[in-house]
Amino acid sequence: MLRIVHRLEEWLIAALLGAMPLLTLVVFLSAPRAFAEIRILKRETDGRKLNTALQRSAQLHMEFGLLLVAAYLVSALLGW
Repeated sequence: MLRIVHRLEEWLIAALLGAMPLLTLVVFLSAPRAFAEIRILKRETDGRKLNTALQRSAQLHMEFGLLLVAAYLVSALLGW
């Protein structure tokens, strides 16, 4: 979990320093789902629940990617 928090801090710093468009911070909207998935993976041992967590993890990955692509597209279109 600490590694994820560290990555989020890096992302925030990169956006604030101008290395990435500020609009890319919209990906933080997916953070609560990411932390919920981590909690599930740490607690559960049942195969069915872990398979559900795997599916949700793939959905989270897609959500994050779509938010990031949308942020870059909007930033490019608006010239930010």
